[in-house]
Amino acid sequence: MSEPTPRMNLYLLTQNDNRSYDTFDACVVVAPDEATARTLHPRGSKGDLERDCWIGNPYSSYVHRDWANKPSTVRLLGVAEEGYVESVLCSSFNAG
Repeated sequence: MSEPTPRMNLYLLTQNDNRSYDTFDACVVVAPDEATARTLHPRGSKGDLERDCWIGNPYSSYVHRDWANKPSTVRLLGVAEEGYVESVLCSSFNAG
């Protein structure tokens, strides 16, 4: 018998730390819990945002200079339909 898949939630992540051109200001993600949602980057990558992001680390890789160390808000939107996996559904990017 296979293990049941965890219930996945929809979260809206926003950030106000990095508000220049070529930055993300929000994204909607699928994750099992808020802690996991906080680790997702709007580009769809997952990583150590404390280490890799632009805010507080000007020598980090370019891919993370467009988001903040931590999302300013994480809001539970609802429960995802069955079959969704941890991912970024959509994001808001401010191109310069």
